[in-house]
Amino acid sequence: MSLDFYVRVPKEDSKIFLRENGKTFSVIPDDCSFEYLHVGNITHNLGEMARHIPVSKELNLYNVLWRPEESDLTTTDSILEYVDTGVRYMLKNKKKLEKYNPDNGWGNYECLLSFAKKVGSACLFNSGCKIEANR
Repeated sequence: MSLDFYVRVPKEDSKIFLRENGKTFSVIPDDCSFEYLHVGNITHNLGEMARHIPVSKELNLYNVLWRPEESDLTTTDSILEYVDTGVRYMLKNKKKLEKYNPDNGWGNYECLLSFAKKVGSACLFNSGCKIEANR
């Protein structure tokens, strides 16, 4: 079993550009076409490790990556700060987290760190897009 993480990215020709107060910005119309950017796949074996990575008082990295909809996290903008916090925590607490490496060898600390970085990058470069976590 595994988790697939996606970002719904508007097709480039779907964006419209507006100017307001001397600045140009893009808007995604409600009726535009989307493509699914597959950010990555990760084993559920790393869920336990993700549960031990706090990203706020109420949430851990598992909530954010595996079950974002349960915390009303539906866009790249809504999870970016949490993912960044999780990556920073992982980098400072490698030894502490390695004890949650799965006994069966499927997945490890490095896999989760890499996956979280990929999700963070996808969020950073695709601001305002919907996310999907398929379990």
